[in-house]
Amino acid sequence: MEMVLVETFDVGEQLYALLLERENPEADGIILRVEEENEEMMLYNIEDEEEWKAVEEAYNVLVAEHEND
Repeated sequence: MEMVLVETFDVGEQLYALLLERENPEADGIILRVEEENEEMMLYNIEDEEEWKAVEEAYNVLVAEHEND
C-alpha cells in the first residue's frame, strides 16, 4: 500500500502528518508524529493515549475548518 502525505499540522510544538492511501483516498488515513533526526524527517506511531486525544481533537478542528471553506 502506497501512502501520500496530504496535510501536516501542529499540536503544541509537535508536528503531525496525515497520510492517505494513494489508490483509495476515501479510506481512513493515518496520523503520525513527525520528528527530526540527523536533519531527516522521521515518522512515528502515536502510542500515548493523552497525545492521541490531543492530536485527534486538533485534527477534528482542522477538518471542521476545511469543511467551512
